Amino acid sequence: MYKMPGSRRKFIKNISLTAVALSQSGLVHSQFKNKKNDDKKRIGIIGLDTSHSIEFTKLINGNEGNFQNKGYRVTAAYPRGSADIESAVSRIPEYTETIKKMGVEIMDSIDELLKKTDFILLETNDGRIHLQQALKVIAAGKPLFIDKPIATSLKDAKAIFDAAER
Repeated sequence: MYKMPGSRRKFIKNISLTAVALSQSGLVHSQFKNKKNDDKKRIGIIGLDTSHSIEFTKLINGNEGNFQNKGYRVTAAYPRGSADIESAVSRIPEYTETIKKMGVEIMDSIDELLKKTDFILLETNDGRIHLQQALKVIAAGKPLFIDKPIATSLKDAKAIFDAAER
């Protein structure tokens, strides 16, 4: 099996830096300047069924990256993701405990998460539910990063982008 060069940690670091850079750039950030979100930097995570949630939190809240200097912090998470992928479901209790030890508050719903955060990382492992989760975030007007996969169908991916554009 071909293995791409570099490490998983390096990939996560690079994708995190890209997400923050985009949120600070004129491409994405200009849409939110009028909403006076410039001073708000609380990041919420949807989905604690993937190690990416833990790694992003370590990177953003830890001393390795440049995020603390800019005031960004993962402050809340909604743990639920897929209900029928056993490997994902079984990770949630352990990852929830791990992220709580990093000072992240656990929310009971996406709606509750949206009230307490300014930016969202959609990390749910199951792309089948990304559309439903993303639509809530988009409707709330929050900047959104969707980890792979964006969706599991072209139709859902287009729906996400169409909603974001509107």
